[in-house]
Amino acid sequence: MVDILVVSHSEDLAKSAIELLSEMKTEDFQLTYYGGIFDQNQKVFGSDPTLIAEKIEKTYHKNDLLIICDLGSSYMNSEMALSFLPSEIEKHILIHHGPFFESLLIAIVNNQEHFTGQQLSELISLETKQMY
Repeated sequence: MVDILVVSHSEDLAKSAIELLSEMKTEDFQLTYYGGIFDQNQKVFGSDPTLIAEKIEKTYHKNDLLIICDLGSSYMNSEMALSFLPSEIEKHILIHHGPFFESLLIAIVNNQEHFTGQQLSELISLETKQMY
């Protein structure tokens, strides 16, 4: 089983995508998100590698964790966040590179107990290639 973390520049986007797609969830895995940053006590668009690393540590519980990002710097900041983690956690984290919404949909619908993060990411890649 693979837990899933959505990383987005927008908390509203991440939260809404999970709310919509969690209706299709058939297995018991963690599905959570990180989105946005605070600027002068106000939530704005952006991502922060330190906050992403904190969210990963809160989310990680022995299952592989697949990160699905919305845009370029979300990938970059997620990759940077991995360098802040202990190696025993980092080796269980995988960042999937692909279309945001479609990847999340495929991950949620197809997540199975025997899957690793790598297997689920490969399945997402195959399925999204068939879509386009």
